[in-house]
Amino acid sequence: MTVQDRPLKGAWGMTALLFLFMLINFADKVVVGLAAVPLTRDLGLTPEQFGDIGSAFFLLFAVSAIVVGFISNRVQTKHTLLVMAIIWSVVQFPMLGMVSLETLIVCRIILGAGEGPAGPVATHAIYKWFPDSLRGLPTAVIAQGSAFGVIIAVPLLNWIIETYSWHWAFGALGIATLPAERENGTFESLLVSSLDRRTLLWGKALVVLGACGAVGLVGLSAL
Repeated sequence: MTVQDRPLKGAWGMTALLFLFMLINFADKVVVGLAAVPLTRDLGLTPEQFGDIGSAFFLLFAVSAIVVGFISNRVQTKHTLLVMAIIWSVVQFPMLGMVSLETLIVCRIILGAGEGPAGPVATHAIYKWFPDSLRGLPTAVIAQGSAFGVIIAVPLLNWIIETYSWHWAFGALGIATLPAERENGTFESLLVSSLDRRTLLWGKALVVLGACGAVGLVGLSAL
């Protein structure tokens, strides 16, 4: 058995993609808070009901992180990351229509379950690309994805909410997380075809936040 003493080819590119993966993970968390005022006004929510929406995200967050941690030791990481990306996308799209308190809570619970394992799984993935002695820096870079989310995601999502509506902020995040560019593009094309063109454009604007990460996840499946 040979001991890996240098990063695999493309390791730093994968680090950048996983950084963006964590950046959009942060954006998904905070979008409800950014949309709090128009969301509560449009749905007629009480402070208690809005609190239920916020806390719903964390109902399965920790449990999912532990469960998927065990699964990731038995399933290829590329598959785990791809399933997570799909979940992140799909649960955002109901927000584009008329939603109820119950719909919001259910979607946030599912999203929390899908995002709970993000940090551990991303770290597990990057460890395969670097030897033990060189893992510190790429791990730190990935961890800073959330911090950069404050700089990049928050202003952009605020602009979408103020210029258009909170519905479109959720839709844009959903598109930004799409696992695009699969062999025949069927998954993306079916989903995008049912959306307003403006939503697609906003999603493409958010490519900086996560679309590259999603493409990277799909790229993993070719390895």
